[in-house]
Amino acid sequence: MSTENVVENFILKIAKQDELEECWTSLAEQLAGFGFDRVLYGSREDGALKRFSNLSNSVIFSTYGGTLDKTFLYGRMYIDSPSVRWAGQNEGALSWGVIQQKYRDKKLTAKEIKVYLTTRELGLRAGYTYSIRHRVNGHRSCFGLCYKEDGTQADADAVWEQNASVIIQLLNLFEMTVKRFRNVPHNQELPNTTLSILRLVAEGRTISEIADLQGKHRRTIEDQLARARAILGAANTVQAALIVRQQGQI
Repeated sequence: MSTENVVENFILKIAKQDELEECWTSLAEQLAGFGFDRVLYGSREDGALKRFSNLSNSVIFSTYGGTLDKTFLYGRMYIDSPSVRWAGQNEGALSWGVIQQKYRDKKLTAKEIKVYLTTRELGLRAGYTYSIRHRVNGHRSCFGLCYKEDGTQADADAVWEQNASVIIQLLNLFEMTVKRFRNVPHNQELPNTTLSILRLVAEGRTISEIADLQGKHRRTIEDQLARARAILGAANTVQAALIVRQQGQI
């Protein structure tokens, strides 16, 4: 199948799907056809979150598998991953061969070495990282594409060199698709009254203005915003507004 047909078929497929999980499955299937049979996706607002350190406010999908997800992802080992750190500071594609060379040259920190060796033991030996940053709102997303277990980094590099254009198009199409869907963690649903306040915050309104508009006491508004920050794990009210906008709640 030609590059144009791969992309066109993917567009037609995800356009018909009603759930983001179905779009993710379609992407994983396409990437497996190129040999990248285990894929991790993480997305969130950037700001002070360059290492994706708070999963509660992130969109996460993974086909890495139980042990890898438990150790690397939910065990928070990813925080010290050299490839994830790279993704938090750069855009585009990174061959894992670069990390391998840094390890051989002794240019990784002790924590990065631990992550590097552990993930290799768990099967993440060859692949690519792809990072996307949105300039308008600072949103950042990262894909970890692991090449098949019987392949080498040289094999992955050869596949990437030949098919980078179509793979990157698939990744960016999925990234755009994420924005079509509402994705709210089950414990972060906010009541409409609080969302109406955050919507006004996102418009640039002050607490006093919001209180006047809603006919409420300033303290009531502040209490609702404090509860929202606690539920969302937000450092401040502006970040809370960004989070609910990213989730599709406003």
